[in-house]
Amino acid sequence: METVEDVREAEAFQMLGVPDLPSDWVDSLWDCDFCPESITLPYQSVSEGTLLCEESWEVAVKACKDWLKDSEEERTGFWASLMEINASPRALLALLYALMERPKPRPMDRICAVQAARVYLMLLQVPGSGGFKLFHSMIFQKTIDAFVLFPGKHYP
Repeated sequence: METVEDVREAEAFQMLGVPDLPSDWVDSLWDCDFCPESITLPYQSVSEGTLLCEESWEVAVKACKDWLKDSEEERTGFWASLMEINASPRALLALLYALMERPKPRPMDRICAVQAARVYLMLLQVPGSGGFKLFHSMIFQKTIDAFVLFPGKHYP
């Protein structure tokens, strides 16, 4: 059963603009199997300020972590919560991929790519992700590439 907390956690993805992504933009990424010639974010739907806001990403990461801490029975409501706010898993993956794929000239762009990669890896662990076909080899490769961009303080 969905709780108020579930909806609040799903709203983390609403803050990132997932429900507002144009379906033709989402479909174009899926149709080309995540191998577009070039990629642009639909900024009329997604605020660049929100995407580059570390707090927005921390809320999304926390939402994923919270879902992963719950028992398996409680975790099954995650996908229903996303659907309640009209955030389709396909749109979420398209956004995460675009954020990892786009050029990263500024440090915040790199941080955004790493945060998108973190969210993607967590989503793969939520029960039901297989039913939505969230694993995609191109997105997974971009996830690995994103972590190379931001190795952490232990590396030069």
